[in-house]
Amino acid sequence: MLADKEYNYKEELIKNGFTADKIRICDKIYKEVPRANSGEISLFVELPEFNIYAGIDGDCGDRLREVKTGKAFWTQERADENEQITHYALSWYLKNNEIKPFELVSISSLNGKFKIFETHRTKEQLDAWLEKLYQFKKDLIADGFWETKCGFNDRIEI
Repeated sequence: MLADKEYNYKEELIKNGFTADKIRICDKIYKEVPRANSGEISLFVELPEFNIYAGIDGDCGDRLREVKTGKAFWTQERADENEQITHYALSWYLKNNEIKPFELVSISSLNGKFKIFETHRTKEQLDAWLEKLYQFKKDLIADGFWETKCGFNDRIEI
């Protein structure tokens, strides 16, 4: 809804049984939340031992964007510690050789209000996350999961 200005979100909301109150909240979000310069960015990074994927919500030029909707607002601390954003920042870095800050847009599904938190990752944090991914693979191998992939064969990527 936020990425595509041409998207007919009202039609989909009505089709899915949203109440008039919820549609009004969505209208507020659509009109008031600032837009990114792009829609979702899909990054696929091939590493020597496995591949990683990131679906980043948008690029605002000088920063990347992640949007979270829920009943409670996020906090700065939660944005700063969020592993999903760390993973996305690592993926961006590996693909573009650039560390970009993120803005996390926290939107209340109760009233359409929003807060924006800026969050940054350091090269040390990205290196630590990559090491955690390699350790996760080692743990999956030790548990016998990596080879069997739980019946998914070649469809699982980490």
